[in-house]
Amino acid sequence: ALAAWTGEDALSDALAEAGAFSSGRRLEEKGWYLLAGREFMVAAVEGKDLGHHGDMSLEQCQSRCQNTSPCNSIAYCKGDRVCWLKGGSYKGDEAVNPHQACATYYRGFKYKGPPRPTPRPEVPKEAPPRKWCAPPSGQDVERYLTTWRCIDAFGSHFEATRKICLFRNIYYEGFGNEGSFVVHVVRHCSNAPSRAELEAAHISLGVGSGFNDVPPKLRIMEHVSLHAFELELAKGQNRQISEQSGLTLAFAPVYHFNVGHGLFDGFYPAFVSLLQLGLQDTPFRAFVQSGWIEDVERQVPGMYAKVEDLFGSIGGLGTLTRVYAGYGGTHQSPILHRFEELVMGSGT
Repeated sequence: ALAAWTGEDALSDALAEAGAFSSGRRLEEKGWYLLAGREFMVAAVEGKDLGHHGDMSLEQCQSRCQNTSPCNSIAYCKGDRVCWLKGGSYKGDEAVNPHQACATYYRGFKYKGPPRPTPRPEVPKEAPPRKWCAPPSGQDVERYLTTWRCIDAFGSHFEATRKICLFRNIYYEGFGNEGSFVVHVVRHCSNAPSRAELEAAHISLGVGSGFNDVPPKLRIMEHVSLHAFELELAKGQNRQISEQSGLTLAFAPVYHFNVGHGLFDGFYPAFVSLLQLGLQDTPFRAFVQSGWIEDVERQVPGMYAKVEDLFGSIGGLGTLTRVYAGYGGTHQSPILHRFEELVMGSGT
């Protein structure tokens, strides 16, 4: 009877206010809040659609909802100034989905519970864990030299035949969100692979947004002696090397905020390279060479990280990104990584 007399909304408001008093908290007034507390997120269940209006400010949209029954929430698209009136009622912790233009606001009380997990950022807040080792010395130095073998890649070829290369002891010098692979050889070493063939190899880490090949940043350092190579390895930050044991697959996925693009346009061609080398059953680490687009991450927060983590889950050894590899490094004092085995290059 009380619900019929006051209306269900008024009754729920009264009960919520009573709860505020009984818990010892100061009485709160209803207001407008972002669902899940984040921009560019809309409710997974939006309730009844009550129409939309153009050329409205956020405040005008909220006011229109308050004067429209039974409107309890809005989806507001600030770039287009479009106001969508919705019937959904929320407490503030309901499920949301990313949206490129709009966000759900609800009228009610501010959610006070535990926050939703924050997506992993592109740039870590602190130094990621690394396995540090001292550079080799004496007779151990020679086995740290880079070796490789390259084969023709399956798939489409345009101006040049693409190559797949399997490296052992290839190095990566990281600084911030930049870095480059480094091959270390010693001059006149009789059992070394052909440097000329490697320099001529057309290696693609993936396809770019303009359907162009993405070449790796790769340079070859030729040392006059093993001792000179030993001195070079001591130039890493704090005279240490970050060891990346096992197998690593380096590739540059395009548009990998989208799981379809990430898996089929980026990851799959690289995995075919493992198949060609007979390494498809070997656990591997995904070394992602593509960065994030800030505007995209803001509109679909967490998607880059989710797809990158998916690469690592498939490989079994986790994911390393260019930014994580270079965190804390500088041009003068880079983070020096040694990859025990690394595959780069694809043909499709």
